[in-house]
Amino acid sequence: MKKPAPVLVVFIIIFSFGLFPGCQRAPVVPVIVTGPARDAGERAFPERWVSVTELQEFMQQDNVVVVDFSENPSQVIPGAIWIARGSFIREFEGNTFDIETKEVHEAVLGAHGICNNTIVIAYCDNNSLWGTRIVWNLMAYGHKDARILEGGTRAWLDAGGTVNNRPAAPGEPREYIARMNVGNVRADFKDVMDALDNENWVILDVRTQGEQNAGIIPGAITFRYPDYFIDLGTGMNFPKTHYEDLFSVIPRDAKIIVHCSGGTRTSMVYFILIDIIGWPQRVLNYNGSWPNWVWAGGPIEQRTSTED
Repeated sequence: MKKPAPVLVVFIIIFSFGLFPGCQRAPVVPVIVTGPARDAGERAFPERWVSVTELQEFMQQDNVVVVDFSENPSQVIPGAIWIARGSFIREFEGNTFDIETKEVHEAVLGAHGICNNTIVIAYCDNNSLWGTRIVWNLMAYGHKDARILEGGTRAWLDAGGTVNNRPAAPGEPREYIARMNVGNVRADFKDVMDALDNENWVILDVRTQGEQNAGIIPGAITFRYPDYFIDLGTGMNFPKTHYEDLFSVIPRDAKIIVHCSGGTRTSMVYFILIDIIGWPQRVLNYNGSWPNWVWAGGPIEQRTSTED
């Protein structure tokens, strides 16, 4: 899959959204919805996850940009801009959903009116799954404050919020300077290979059962996304105690590498581990995941059972 050159990508974005100097920040959304109260004490680091009522409060601030990271947004929260997934994702070493380069991140974010001090709140139309991915990308390049709308579009609609059929125009272009933090949040093929024979590391596979039945990284612990991680009845995260019970099979002194098949489901699990549970050890997202593992010739273990 051939990707357009970064400069061309940015030009398309600018042309499509009318992003020229003089554009103003999208209007703030009025406070019109109410969601369930949440006890911040239930989570180790609650700031990352934003409720629909908190979102409205944030949108009254001039330094906040809300990003819809759906593939084809048709139900957009008023005032939210859209960033195309393809502008942040590339095909590289077998992985069609790899993280883009530092230079592309700088160009795309700046073109969308985002600077280093902007508070970015991301969501999508799939329980904010892809919202977690763009926030993880931002973390990988050192963004100071990036958050996730918990439950995404569904949570907004369930709370009585209205939507538009197209995103708002981005604000005036800004300068963005990325800071390399990729090595602190991402595992690569070598990291996973090193972890195979290291008792201090655990490899966590969060693909579907069907994917796992085709083979796993040797010794990996297998959970399924979304079954174990999202309350499918509401589209919201489970309480902290649910995840603590789920991860009780992993020693608390173990470091974790989590993978799926493209680094997006792993982004959700990554933030569950570090923000909701407050996992005390290092957690890394192997965003190259299964496609990169196979491409690089990593060893594969065949599952002896279809049951978890």
